[in-house]
Amino acid sequence: GDFYLHTEMSDQQRQELIDGHFLFRGKDRMQAASGYHEHWPHGRGVFLNAAKTFVNWVNEGDHLRIISMEEGGDVKAVFSRLSAGAKAIEDGVRRVTSASGEVFMMHPKFGSVTCCPSNIGTGMRGSVHILVPKLIKTIGFEAIDKMARERNCQARGSSGEHSEVIDRIDVSNWRRIGLPEYELVNDMIQCANFLAEEEDKIPDEGAESADKLFGKKPGVDPDYDLVMVPALARNEYPKEQLEAARAAKHTSLCAKFCTPEVWEKYKDLKSSGPAKWTLARAINTGVMYPESFVGCHAGDRESYDDFKDFFYPVIEAYHKGFSMEQGSTLAGTASERMDPAKIATELSASAKSKIISTRIRVARNLAMFPLNPGGNREIREEIARLMGEVYGGLKGSELGGDFYLHTEMSDQQRQELIDGHFLFRGKDRMQAASGYHEHWPHGRGVFLNAAKTFVNWVNEGDHLRIISMEEGGDVKAVFSRLSAGAKAIEDGVRRVTSASGEVFMMHPKFGSVTCCPSNIGTGMRGSVHILVPKLIKTIGFEAIDKMARERNCQARGSSGEHSEVIDRIDVSNWRRIGLPEYELVNDMIQCANFLAEEEDKVPE
Repeated sequence: GDFYLHTEMSDQQRQELIDGHFLFRGKDRMQAASGYHEHWPHGRGVFLNAAKTFVNWVNEGDHLRIISMEEGGDVKAVFSRLSAGAKAIEDGVRRVTSASGEVFMMHPKFGSVTCCPSNIGTGMRGSVHILVPKLIKTIGFEAIDKMARERNCQARGSSGEHSEVIDRIDVSNWRRIGLPEYELVNDMIQCANFLAEEEDKIPDEGAESADKLFGKKPGVDPDYDLVMVPALARNEYPKEQLEAARAAKHTSLCAKFCTPEVWEKYKDLKSSGPAKWTLARAINTGVMYPESFVGCHAGDRESYDDFKDFFYPVIEAYHKGFSMEQGSTLAGTASERMDPAKIATELSASAKSKIISTRIRVARNLAMFPLNPGGNREIREEIARLMGEVYGGLKGSELGGDFYLHTEMSDQQRQELIDGHFLFRGKDRMQAASGYHEHWPHGRGVFLNAAKTFVNWVNEGDHLRIISMEEGGDVKAVFSRLSAGAKAIEDGVRRVTSASGEVFMMHPKFGSVTCCPSNIGTGMRGSVHILVPKLIKTIGFEAIDKMARERNCQARGSSGEHSEVIDRIDVSNWRRIGLPEYELVNDMIQCANFLAEEEDKVPE
């Protein structure tokens, strides 16, 4: 195979190793304190055979981590490859160095020597990912782990310790020392056999009858359930919490603008819309989590005006330069403001050649329902039922596809959606405190067209998150699909409901209405992942982000905010309000063109 040194691999090779989960990246404070990562990245590398079934990490921590792996359950074949690989390395070191004694460091009392005492003896971990969905549903993960421990193994989530357990678990040997490696593999095989047998004993109908909570813990789970601050539950001003928040280095917009005077004015008011929203409900997130940036949510469209002395200042503070007194005077309908023909700028050839993928989404809420924080289970389920009919009307078109309800999808479908990064899972305490995740997982679902380029999230937070995406840099094609999809949904809702007025909830001053004030106006985020490795190396990420902000955009790591920046960045529109969607896409295109041009100026 090929050996890639960290100091010599190209940006493309590095990204491919990251995408394939083959690259180690260091960056561990505890390990750093031991000296593991000294002189990083010198002397580090990754070896892969052609089939990517035999991998070595060189100087990750110990000198060598020798790995054998493959899809499926041929454990003996994987161990045979590991054995042959370790022997070939041992023989190779002897050949290169002419060593006559031991090659791998051994201790007379415990065997293989490693940096950390936890790994001495064999330094071996053999694992399988095994499907046991009925066991998980029937007895739970902790009971499965207990049975594994009784058989000298341990169970973990399939993405590592503390990861979500859905339909599969990771089973590995627990013992490391005093036994030969083949016996530890035998432990793992015996445990896998036992768990498979236990899985087979459970009737299929028993598993299907279990309530699918999809990540939510039974009972009250603050990651999903609405838990009110005690003072707000009594409709009392949370003076102590808000004064502390205003005195802190960071103050949420909620804490800044919910003054005692504002509270006194609105404390007994209920919104005039269907949610009958209160100020206590609106500020619950910001009081409970003072580290939040905005910290408040609306329960219906009317909330924004009924509590105007609170919400208007929040909106103006977040959307700097926008005036709620003046509002926006956008011409045309919501559909006309998403007309791709009105995008004034073409993507340059240089930018197109550097863009890896494009994704544009909008948040929309249906005018005939309250916003989700102000809704109940029945409303969420009615929205999902309505959207099921709407999606049925898309059959036979490029937009046509399948709608998967969280409560009805199979474990296999769920795992495929997770693997494809299409599934939303809730589990956010700040959002839960607003009421976003109430009645989870009922009324939630994901729609995908056949090509997986048009995706809708139903009742994730807002009623709809409409997403268009594809590989490459054809931004106008992505926006055209988004525009056509939003229009098809609007027309479909009219068809199913016979609605004659607006379908998507709009406000006369700012446009599209969303639960969180940060997203109002267009609810749109358009982004491209663009390759600018020379700029990253020459001026750094912060300087690139500064240039993007000067062009009404922002730069992020390609896996989201605070993610590692290697050779590509995520560029997206920063403005949300007071402009039509096509102008925000134009912002992004102009910024991508500029960055591509700057990248081309840097010598190779």
